[in-house]
Amino acid sequence: MTLKKLRDLLNWIEGAYASVGDVSMHGSHIWCSGGGELSISFNTQPPQSLDKLLKRKGFNVWQNDYIYRPRTRGATRQ
Repeated sequence: MTLKKLRDLLNWIEGAYASVGDVSMHGSHIWCSGGGELSISFNTQPPQSLDKLLKRKGFNVWQNDYIYRPRTRGATRQ
């Protein structure tokens, strides 16, 4: 995930949920690995609409963390 896509996603989450108190970012964390993997963990259970959005964006849920793993290109056959 590019930084621009991550920034847009976080801005959307903040605009849609932080103002109404549905998602608490206090105590939540975001972790990125060198290989492009991104993990987002919320302090509270996110609303169903946010859950669906993250899944549409390519995140998988594992132990209550949303994990994005970039697609790798496979070797082409000749």
